[in-house]
Amino acid sequence: MKIIVDHREPNNIIKLINELSVEVEIQQLLLGDYLLSDQVVIERKRGRDFVQSLYDGRLLDQITRMAEEYDKIILILEDFELDESEYKQIYGAISYLTIFKNIPIIPTNSQEETAHLIERLTSWVQEEHQDPVLSRGGPKRLTARDKQLYFLQGLDGVGLKTAEYLIDELKTPYNIINTIMDTEILFTRTGNPKGVTGKFAEMKGISHRFVKRNREVLAGEVIKGKT
Repeated sequence: MKIIVDHREPNNIIKLINELSVEVEIQQLLLGDYLLSDQVVIERKRGRDFVQSLYDGRLLDQITRMAEEYDKIILILEDFELDESEYKQIYGAISYLTIFKNIPIIPTNSQEETAHLIERLTSWVQEEHQDPVLSRGGPKRLTARDKQLYFLQGLDGVGLKTAEYLIDELKTPYNIINTIMDTEILFTRTGNPKGVTGKFAEMKGISHRFVKRNREVLAGEVIKGKT
């Protein structure tokens, strides 16, 4: 396993992660502290820094910018304590990030715990695991639409709501697969994605990442560019 770590992170955490058999490449990251894959990033905040970053707006700005680049943001909250007078405001902010920004917030008590948590997260992201709680069971006694939705949830990044949206817009899985394969990703001169063509360009929430990943799944096609 290998991760990219921002050069400002503590040497002790980096050393501990290495000792847990995770290779570390140190870089200057513009966003986040630990990059586990091209779409999973960790932001680590110590207690008072977390609180201060909420008060001055830095954290929300960081999260907004990270959400534009990564599909999954994980916030590690290390050595976190609050004064009673801060409960309502800070826990309100944490609730907002969890419910409306869909950001897991995981507490740790020390740098050692943080290192172990990062190793486990890296393992789940980079190695194949069977879900220890739930497995995707086969459809039984389902309607034709239910079976279509089940089929579509096998695509990368498609949950039930997205599957329903795709069916409502494009009617059949056959049309959806063809649209994925026919869609082109548009790039800027510097190689950054700026959008897609065709029917997906008119649909909300269907990004270039969705097209790229599912083209790779369906056809083994690698699309070049900074996606």
